[in-house]
Amino acid sequence: MKWSYNNTKIITITDASAALLSLYISYQLRFNFEVPHIELQTLYFVLPIYFLLRIGANYVFQLSKIIIRFTSLNDAKRILLSVCAGSIVFVILNFISFLLYSKYIFPISVICIDLVFYGFILLGYRMILRWFYEDNRTEKTTLKKVVIFGAGEAGVLTKNSLQRSLNSYHIIAFIDDDAALTNKKIDAIPVVHSTELSDIIEKKSPEIVILAALHISIKRKNELADLCLNAGVQLLSVPHTDKWMNGILEASQLEKIKFEDLLSRDAIQLDIQLIASTIFHKTIVITGAAGSIGSELARQVIRFNPSTIILVDMAESALFEIDNELKYQKNSTIVLPYLVDIKDKKQIEAIFLKHEPNIVLHAAAYKHVPLMETFAQQAINNNVIGTKNVLALCTEYNIEKFVFVSTDKAVNPTNIMGASKRVAERLVQYEHQKDNKTQFITTRFGNVLGSNGSVIPTFKKQIEKGGPVTVTHPEVTRYFMTIPEACQLVLEAAAIGKGGELMLFDMGEMVKIDTLAKRMIQLSGKQIGKDIEIVYTGLRPGEKLYEELLTANEDSLPTHHPKIVIGKNNTIVNEDEYTQILTLLEQIDNLSNKEIKLILEQIVPEYKPN
Repeated sequence: MKWSYNNTKIITITDASAALLSLYISYQLRFNFEVPHIELQTLYFVLPIYFLLRIGANYVFQLSKIIIRFTSLNDAKRILLSVCAGSIVFVILNFISFLLYSKYIFPISVICIDLVFYGFILLGYRMILRWFYEDNRTEKTTLKKVVIFGAGEAGVLTKNSLQRSLNSYHIIAFIDDDAALTNKKIDAIPVVHSTELSDIIEKKSPEIVILAALHISIKRKNELADLCLNAGVQLLSVPHTDKWMNGILEASQLEKIKFEDLLSRDAIQLDIQLIASTIFHKTIVITGAAGSIGSELARQVIRFNPSTIILVDMAESALFEIDNELKYQKNSTIVLPYLVDIKDKKQIEAIFLKHEPNIVLHAAAYKHVPLMETFAQQAINNNVIGTKNVLALCTEYNIEKFVFVSTDKAVNPTNIMGASKRVAERLVQYEHQKDNKTQFITTRFGNVLGSNGSVIPTFKKQIEKGGPVTVTHPEVTRYFMTIPEACQLVLEAAAIGKGGELMLFDMGEMVKIDTLAKRMIQLSGKQIGKDIEIVYTGLRPGEKLYEELLTANEDSLPTHHPKIVIGKNNTIVNEDEYTQILTLLEQIDNLSNKEIKLILEQIVPEYKPN
């Protein structure tokens, strides 16, 4: 039988032999190395019982399945539990023997000594073999130097997973912001304060820094990323605990830091009770339900147990996928997909007539700026006529709430897409002015991370192909938010809106697209200019250097939520403006792109096409 650290038969035999050795030593110590003959006679009788009990306890606690070279604190607990369990049974047998025969089969002192010695032997030989393995591995392999940021439980579990890994890692230090943990050691590895990280990178040249602090602010994460990327050190992160395999972290699960992780903000605290009371047992219509925003809205809405979610979209495959996803959830909500075009008012009306919805979340829109510059007619048809159809039906069927998903590109627009969304915003405002039963609310936010066709997925694909990464202009800046954040804003707006509000989200700081591209290249482990080039292609048709969230005629007012403000519109939509919009919609099929732009300039004075 070939020797192996992990051979269960050898471990079982070794543990059994250790039991006999421990019992022998215990008797010798108890009787000063002169064991009486009568005790030896008794020992011969009870030895099989002792042997079977020790082997049985080891089997119950699965000591033979412990991988010796990875013996951990949890393994040590199992060993001690097995030893204690066996000793407790000996004590019980001893008392039974005394009650029945007025005689102990084991001296109590021998049991106590054996308890200590057996535990010491089992732990001792495992730790010696682990030390031997680690020492031998260090000599024969080239180890990757690793620093673990976070000396808490996640950091220790990360250390254990690296030591279990088939890859070769040498953990040179733990780093932590907590001064109370510094100048201590974890398994002989020093814990150093985070202010010394730059010195460690400079002096010890680690190849990898692993972010194992599960509760760390976005600002702190960005500082750490800047330090590592500027020093050419790879930055990895520990995934959330719900992604661990059977509750155990594996080294293969360590992830590269994604740019989205550095852009997202700390968790938003929503008014869950208010949202729940707004949505619970209601019928919710989501237009554009197969898109990035619409599908995430559906995922978040279903958590609040509406009676029915109606998914409206024209994208067949994507609609099938979100419908399938929601129906597999353990939820009493009825999910109904409708392959319907919002430009077809009769089809939308059939849905309203049949299901009598309470709330409409309107996320359907054409959004790609360069494409809409070419297909202006389609942009107006979908973004304006489609919105007008849904608005009219909401009024006619006395829908409780209508929430419109708009964009920062509607502010001082320079493109058809932004101008079309601005006109749609004005239509929402016009319906609100009519003083009907429906509460009309508009939400406005910037670029959504990871949405279909957005800049980050585009950059990822370009980096995967080896470049070049194309940036339109080195000074282009954008606001960013995650898809869940955008949808949280929509739900919060639906809950707190009373009608007529324009809800804005705290978008944080603007991000330079050039900086975004460079950071993404670095995070992928590539070097700018060496592995991947950045090419500047010039502003696309309709593209702006920077975006805005409010027009000159809009003031911001605070709400109960620190991350949300209300944009107060100081202008009303008069009948002349509304008539201009209707005229555009009536003539749209016969207008050229140039004519559409001219009419939009009249309807939206701040529209300045470039």
